[in-house]
Amino acid sequence: MFSIIVPVYNSSSTIVACLNSIKAQIFEDFEVIVVSDGSSDSTDDLCRECIGEDSRFLFIHRNHEGVSSTRQYALNLSQKEWVVFLDADDTMPEDSLLKMAEVINSGIQVDLIAGNYTALSGQTKQYIDLSFNSQYEYIREFLSFGIVPTTVWGKAVRISLIKQNNISFNTNIDICEDYLFLSKVLLKSQYIRFIRSSLYNWTANS
Repeated sequence: MFSIIVPVYNSSSTIVACLNSIKAQIFEDFEVIVVSDGSSDSTDDLCRECIGEDSRFLFIHRNHEGVSSTRQYALNLSQKEWVVFLDADDTMPEDSLLKMAEVINSGIQVDLIAGNYTALSGQTKQYIDLSFNSQYEYIREFLSFGIVPTTVWGKAVRISLIKQNNISFNTNIDICEDYLFLSKVLLKSQYIRFIRSSLYNWTANS
């Protein structure tokens, strides 16, 4: 069901917790594509050690080309129906995929799933409740740089929508690449579903 894409670059202090949060998911129908964007520290060794013999994980080391190129490279390799992006310094609650799968399996039409998130700063946790009442309100807040995070994390996107509309990351930029990519996705999404629980743990200093 899910392709989880994890771009990593010199993330030795956080990548083990990141990958372990994926391995701890209650819902287990997923593949993970971990792409090291030319890491020069111990990140690659830690990834290989953490992944071990888990066949759901694919690890690739590439020359450094930037996060946009890395995400697009992984997206091109995706074999599942939905894509979820996870940054190397963040984690996922253990029921994140389960909650999104419940929406998908409910029979309702859906192109994109989004939810609330938890902001982590040191020992402090803050649950961020976005609480949108309509699809229109969600898109308006996103496009106007409102309270919706203009990031690819914390969401699931139907891969067929991406491919049918030739949506891709602009590999020439590494600033606002999330916003540009998701703007195209949102404008093509007929059915956006919002989950009123935390789907993502975001590290505030990332």
